[in-house]
Order: sequence, then C-alpha cells, then structure tokens
Amino acid sequence: MKKQIQERCFPLSLSQQNIWNLECAFPGTSVNNISTTIRIRGQLDFPLLQESIHLVLESDSSMNTRIVEKDGKIMQFHVAYVREDFPVYDFCNTSKEGIENWESAITRELIRREDGPLYRFVLFRDGENSGGFLVKLHHIIADGWSQIMVCNRIGQTYLRLIEGKEPDLECAPDYELYVQDEQKYLSSKAFQKDEGYWKK
Repeated sequence: MKKQIQERCFPLSLSQQNIWNLECAFPGTSVNNISTTIRIRGQLDFPLLQESIHLVLESDSSMNTRIVEKDGKIMQFHVAYVREDFPVYDFCNTSKEGIENWESAITRELIRREDGPLYRFVLFRDGENSGGFLVKLHHIIADGWSQIMVCNRIGQTYLRLIEGKEPDLECAPDYELYVQDEQKYLSSKAFQKDEGYWKK
C-alpha cells in the first residue's frame, strides 16, 4: 500500500494548499465543509438513489482523493472507489425543526482530512413520497460550483434509472491534470516573469 501511494502521489495545487493552511489555522472546526441537501418529491427509490451516487463517485477520480503526509509535505493521491451503502434515516415522524437541527449537526461534523473519504452522503425520508440526500464535501476536493455539478450528475443519473434507461455518465475531468499544468507553469520562465512583475 505504501508503495502504491508513493507511486501515485502528487502535490496539492496552490488553491488546495491555501485551503489546507486555513484548516490548520482553525483546527477542530468545520470551516472547510461544503454541504447541501437535495430533496426528491414523487417517486423515491432508495436502492436506485444509492446506485446513482455510486455511479457518480465511480466516474469521478477527484472525489476519491486521499490526503497523506509524505517527507514532510502534504500530498494527494486517488484510490479506486469502493462501494458501501450510505445510511438512510427515516424522519417521517420528525418535525421540520427537528430535521433542520439534524441537517445543521451533520453539516458541522468534521471530515477526516487523512486516511479516508473527503465526502459524506446521507439519505433520508421525511414523508410518504418525499426525501432525498445530504451531501458534505471537503473544500479540498470541491467548491460550491463543483458540488452543484456532482448533485446534478446524481439527479440526472437517478432520473434515467427511474425511467429504466442506462445511465449516460462520462468520466469527470481529473483534477490531477490541472495540478500538472500548474506545476509546469510554476517552473516556467513565464512564471518567473509574472512573479517579478507582481513583486515589483
């Protein structure tokens, strides 16, 4: 495993490093949690919703990022997605205030930065034909826009499965490609010129 990690490690981007530094400055807080709740009205099929989330996570290597400290530096690597059903909660007899309190508590829970997924999905039912899922992502693998994209992909996949159609999922762009381009720029003459300009 250590050899596999060593071969696949690549550095954080500058943006990711800023996010990491922010969390180090405010340890024990949920400053880098990005959460949202998606509600489904109408036909709610939890096995198909679970399958939709699995398919999206399998198609997005950046969602399967892990963080590791290597030679004193914070690095990242991708792992193969391993399916594991997400918890399902029944709030049919819970008040709206109670559900909101639950959502707030889940949102504030810390996401382990190392040795584990940087996301959390929780499914729920809050009525006979209503429910959905709460998704929480660490800012080091997502921002507000990319979280919307993930939720849209889950929703589109779920609708196709409900209709009995094959999912139409393309692999999401690999963030490692962006990091590689950034590293090339940082070692280029263009960067030296730009750095000199801004320092001046």
